[in-house]
Amino acid sequence: MDAKAHPDVGSTLRLERLRRRLLQRRVAAACNLHPTTLSLIENGWQAPTPTQVAAICAAIGIDPQDISGGGAP
Repeated sequence: MDAKAHPDVGSTLRLERLRRRLLQRRVAAACNLHPTTLSLIENGWQAPTPTQVAAICAAIGIDPQDISGGGAP
């Protein structure tokens, strides 16, 4: 793959996870994802499904609207 799929969503998820000092493997486990899958999403190499975004947001403790840009700043 020569171009990242969805860097904005993944990088936002990663930033929010790091702000909360959460380990990638623990967030992945809470979402029932393999840590590699979460890494691919966070680095923009794999597009997350809406279900995955909702699960990751719940594990991190943020509103999915904040990730999609649908929430107010």
